[in-house]
Formats: sequence, structure tokens, C-alpha cells
Amino acid sequence: MLKFCYYSQEVYNFQNEDNLIKSFSLDYFQSGKLDELNKIITYNINHSRCIRLSDLIFYIDIDFVRIQFGSFLNLILSLLQKVEYIESEGLQHEYLDMNRIWLYFQEDGQYPGLIYQLLDYSIHFTGYSCPLDKGNRVKQKASIEIKQIISEIIDKCYNRIRINQKKNKDKNTSLYKQVIQQIQSLCKSNSSNEAIIFYIQEIIDQQKIDQQKKSKHFKLLDIDDTDIEPIRQKAVDKVNNVIKQIIEIGNKYGQVCIELLLQDIIQSMTQNLKTFKFDPYQCENDAQTKFECLKNKELELKQFVEKQIKNQILFSLQKYEKDYKFNIDEEEINQLQCQIVDSILQSPEVKHFYNTYWFQKVDQINNYIYAAITKIQQSIVQDGLESLVMLKILQLINDLI
Repeated sequence: MLKFCYYSQEVYNFQNEDNLIKSFSLDYFQSGKLDELNKIITYNINHSRCIRLSDLIFYIDIDFVRIQFGSFLNLILSLLQKVEYIESEGLQHEYLDMNRIWLYFQEDGQYPGLIYQLLDYSIHFTGYSCPLDKGNRVKQKASIEIKQIISEIIDKCYNRIRINQKKNKDKNTSLYKQVIQQIQSLCKSNSSNEAIIFYIQEIIDQQKIDQQKKSKHFKLLDIDDTDIEPIRQKAVDKVNNVIKQIIEIGNKYGQVCIELLLQDIIQSMTQNLKTFKFDPYQCENDAQTKFECLKNKELELKQFVEKQIKNQILFSLQKYEKDYKFNIDEEEINQLQCQIVDSILQSPEVKHFYNTYWFQKVDQINNYIYAAITKIQQSIVQDGLESLVMLKILQLINDLI
């Protein structure tokens, strides 16, 4: 098994508090912390016990993690059943994507790996009632969105799933293609989730093996591939040691750097597991480069926000100057600007974009953040100005006493 021993945080702002609180009882995941006053939900995630769906699909896509056909069908089935369950209980998730779906492993020591494994996990969603401030995404029922997610999963994993080649090779390959194409067709034709669940369950029932064979051969279906490549089996300890060193180096630079390093080095390592050599000095240099890149993006963002806020403060002050006979000097304006900028950059609307490295790999990430800031900056500036004006009024009253 693979060992990803690090923690991360996911921060979201939420809109529907009742729906979010309901998710705690129906879909509890890790240690979610609720700040009702500021409408913030923070998840503290232990990556040694769970994996983000987008990460799992990436690892399958690059052939780092191996998954059997039966386990792949079971994953799709579990996703559909999860959505059916929450919606049947009146719980809505209208902002679902692959970064907000997690697999939580029921036993310590379980994890997708270089070789086939049968995993016992539960599916969990994060970000309930938390809008997606990315591109033109709009809210959509999870029962619709999950079919689009499944189609994307199939597109990425189709060529990575191996079928039993030792017997009935042509028949097994034909069945695999037929099943996958049918699931894709059902998803794209907007068939009901119940119909897709029924179809997948029917295939599993037709192809499943008995419990004794399942334990002996580590597979769910008769057509599942069971070959374990010696090179991959021997590489497990080496790979885990590399992952451990990457995390130790990345920890100095934050969770986004850890995940960027893991993605790049694992992708390189997968291309040649047998001869790959890890260079900790090069990893340190890469970490520093990535960290500097992130800091440059943050500086660019901060400079943009400072300019926007300064202009908005000066514009808004014109209104107050007509109503009140006191001056607000440059030092007070600059101090207010700093407070507002810090408040914006620490807001959940901005911190949301640092939940996962996937956002930071998008070239136009700052444009998405700018758009999110635009939605909140006016109210934050208004609150800041009102507080400053109230302070000036109190000072005037105090001077008159």
C-alpha cells in the first residue's frame, strides 16, 4: 500500500447553514469546524486515511495506481449511491466536483497502490452549500453533476484498466468495452441514476466470483486482471520512501507545495519505477521554485487588491465628506486599506483557492480569485469605512466633553 502521511485543510464559505449542518449528521467527514458567525466551514483532512477523487483519478490516468474493472465499477456505483442517499434524505449538494469528493478507508493501512488491492471505503462530500467560484460554473443538483463526473472519470481511466487475458481474452475485452460504453451512454443521455445503478449492479451480479475466490485472488469479478508485475511489487517500499521524503521537504512550504511536488515527482517516477532515483537536493530546489512562484502570484494578487481598495476607499470617502465635517488623513486611509486588504486575502472566498493544488495549476487562477474578490470587496470596504467614521465621531464627542 502507499503511504501519504500529511494533513491539509479545506476552507469554504457557505450560504445555506441549515443544509450544511444537516450534512454533518448525514455525511460526517474528518473534523469539520463550523464558524457560524463568519459563515466558514473548515475541514482538517488526514491524507493517510483518505484520498481526494481527483487525485485518485490522476494516479490511475498516469498508471501509478492500478485498479481492476470490478473495483472501478464499484467506485462508480458508490458515487451514484452516495448521491441517491443524500438526496433521498433531503440533503442537497449543488456545487459538487471531483475536488470535493473523498474516499475514506475504513481500515488503517488501506490505500490504493501500485498493485491491485480490494479496498473498503466510504464516499464523502465536502463543500456543501459552498459556491464554486471558478469559471462559469453554476449550481447544479448532485444527481446531474455526478453523471458528468463519471463520464470524465471514464474518459481518463478507460485505457488504464486491464482485463483478464489468460482466458476468454476477446470475450472479456468485448464485455469491458460494451459495459463502459453503455455507462457512458446512460450518463450522457441523462438517464436516471437508478437506471445506471441497476445496470452496473446487474453486471456485477453476473460477473462476481464467490467469497472464497475473492479472498484468494484479490478480485471482485471473473474478468478482472490479477497479474502482479514483480517490478511494481518490489518498488512499493522505494516509492513510499520517496513519498515520505517529498512530504518532509514540502512541509516547510505548505500543503499546496507538498501536493505539487507529489504530482510532478510521482508522474516522473511512474515512467520508470525500476531505475528511478530520487534526488532530495533537486526536490528541495523544486520546492523553493514552486514556493516562489506561489508567492509571486500572491504578491500580484495583493498589489491588485491594494489598488482596487485604495480607489474604492477614496471614491466612497467623497460621500462621507459631504455629510461630516472632519478630515480623514492619508495615514488613516492607508491603515484602513491595509486592514481591508488583509481581511479580503484571509477570507474563505480567497482561501478556497488554496484548498488543493489543482487550482494553482490553472494559468488564470488569479482571474478566478479577482472575480471572487469583486463579489465581497464592496461590503468589506463599506463596513471598514463605517467603523472609521464612527470612531471619528466618537473622538469628536470626546473632544467636546
